[in-house]
Amino acid sequence: MTVKPPAYDKKEYWQERFEQEQSFEWLVGPQKLLPILETSGVSTKTRVLQVGCGNSELAFSLFDNGYTDILSIDYCSNVIERMKEETDNRYGQGSDIVKPRWKAMSALDLSNLYAPSPSSGRTPNNAAMSANFDCVLDKGAMDAIACSDDNDNSLVNKMEEQVSKLLDKDGIWIIVSYSDSRWNELNDEAKSRWSKKVISLEVTPTNLVQTPNGPIHQPAIYHHCYILHKL
Repeated sequence: MTVKPPAYDKKEYWQERFEQEQSFEWLVGPQKLLPILETSGVSTKTRVLQVGCGNSELAFSLFDNGYTDILSIDYCSNVIERMKEETDNRYGQGSDIVKPRWKAMSALDLSNLYAPSPSSGRTPNNAAMSANFDCVLDKGAMDAIACSDDNDNSLVNKMEEQVSKLLDKDGIWIIVSYSDSRWNELNDEAKSRWSKKVISLEVTPTNLVQTPNGPIHQPAIYHHCYILHKL
């Protein structure tokens, strides 16, 4: 029998999943990601955007560790509404309370988050871009987008273009991915906008597994963290 893989590239899949699922952490949990943020120059004063947040606890963990300027986005409005409700339950309902923020929005269109440069003298519709964020976090969003990409990786490159417009020079984009070749899917123009460092995160160590034919070595499993700095 052929097993059909989940439709990670379909909005309907996620909407239905979020109706049933309370919380799920893709790839790595906050405990493993927080030290990477610290060593990458993401301080508690950093303005953070989390893309494709789903029902992850990451925003709450960041906030509880001193990161107070956090906006998380997802294109499924049902999960965003639920995360807003959970935020009110944890931190209070007052509009004057500092707490994690949430917005229904696709990572492929971040234009509503662009800000006009204060010195440009232009209207927001044709403004020079100026950053509202210092760091963009992606824990599996690009992986999901890549599931429906074409041979030119146009969607992955569209996401890069959107993030690039959102960050000023020295802005940080951290991508946690199942793939060790995600960087290679960016075109040359996109790559020229970033410096790159890759960290391999061991998920499962090498194990010696006993089988009827004797012991065999089960290889370690890794996820991959791309730390990109805007040039």
